[in-house]
Amino acid sequence: MDLVMNGTLVPEDLQAMKYEFVRFRDLCSKMFQQLQGSASFLEKLIRHLENSDDEAAKKLLEKIKGIHLDLNMSMNDA
Repeated sequence: MDLVMNGTLVPEDLQAMKYEFVRFRDLCSKMFQQLQGSASFLEKLIRHLENSDDEAAKKLLEKIKGIHLDLNMSMNDA
C-alpha cells in the first residue's frame, strides 16, 4: 500500500488501513487495561503503606506518590 506514490485510495488500501487501525486500537486497549490493573494494585499498596509505621514503607510510599500518574482517564480521553 503506497498512498504517497499513487495519490489515490482504492478499496483495498482502505481495507488495509482499517485493519491496521483496528489492530492498533485493540493493542492500545490491552495496554490500557494493564495500566488500569497496575493503578489498582498501586492504590491498594498505598492504602496498606499509609497504615504502616515502618520507615521503609514510608519511603516506598513517598516514591510511589512521586511517580503518580492519572490512570483514571477513559480510553476515549487517552
